[in-house]
Amino acid sequence: MKGRAAFVGLITGAACLALFACSPSTDKSQDASSDPALKPPIPEDQAEKDVTAHFDASRYITNEFIPKPGAPPPAPMSPARHITIGMYWVLNDENSPWYVAIDKGFFANMGLDVDFIEGGPNRDTMSSLLAGRADIYVGAPESVLFVVNSRTGTELKMIGAVFKKTPVGWIGIDHSIPSNQHSTRQIGVDDLRGRKIGIQAGGEYQVQIAEYALGLPPGNLKIMAAGATPDALLGGAVDYYEGFSENQPRVLEKEGVMNWTFFSLESIGYHDYFCASTVTADFYHQQSHLLACYTYALNQALQYEIQHPEEAADITMRHTANYPQTREATLWRIQRDIKIFQGDGTEPLLAMNPAVVQKQMVWL
Repeated sequence: MKGRAAFVGLITGAACLALFACSPSTDKSQDASSDPALKPPIPEDQAEKDVTAHFDASRYITNEFIPKPGAPPPAPMSPARHITIGMYWVLNDENSPWYVAIDKGFFANMGLDVDFIEGGPNRDTMSSLLAGRADIYVGAPESVLFVVNSRTGTELKMIGAVFKKTPVGWIGIDHSIPSNQHSTRQIGVDDLRGRKIGIQAGGEYQVQIAEYALGLPPGNLKIMAAGATPDALLGGAVDYYEGFSENQPRVLEKEGVMNWTFFSLESIGYHDYFCASTVTADFYHQQSHLLACYTYALNQALQYEIQHPEEAADITMRHTANYPQTREATLWRIQRDIKIFQGDGTEPLLAMNPAVVQKQMVWL
């Protein structure tokens, strides 16, 4: 598996953080020697040495709160505590485990009263965590890596991830079949070569990773800014659009576009967790019992959802009235998500392997 080490530049004192800042230039008059994104990538073996020397992912991850088989539950918080969770995305059915934990009383039984700050377009809930408006942030580990490696970064701790792999990838349309048919096309390098990729804010690193992993020269994939909906794809302004495998495709299907395709970053070896619950280091040290209660309740919710997907769909629909889906669509998503909750079965629910995040640094 190949890797990319643009993150190493910041770790070793260079000028920019590639996850957000070092995107490929759209100014074709700029030569490769002046554009960091167009320089040859650092060889993987050197990248791994640099990352190992300057970064230790285990510092930012703990599995200590994840319930162990046969262990008693933590004592509920007394008095009960109110906590605010900043979610990465809008409050749709992506967040079903939290809704199950509320509806079935798992949070309440642990002495927790929970509410949410909604994420999504133009809503940065990581900032809410850093400013003290949220107690817990739920989102991508990349967001955490960006903060802890920035020059003004805050120490953060990931205490568990609901998803064992990232749902992020590039959505396209298979024009070889009618729009009312579902596509089975597997996207490969020849489908992507020279194409326009519509990205959301911060998605530049995905393009760089894909170019490197697929053996394409830097700048071969053309980046275009796109919003949180696939309008640019529908209008033909881009060939592929960055999105979640279970969010934007449903938007396309509502428009009658059933022949969508999906190129997953997982398919080129970019392994990641998602919906990782994250707290500041101070909160971690001062509120360890609360975090044990939170993690226990969320673990209960995941187990319940795995065992009762249809009830979980009904619960989720009650909590997502602002983003309505049919029961069939909600259940379809939950059944797909359950497989991602469980992963390959080698890790307990919510557990995170620091080695996976360490490898992300080599890619990034």
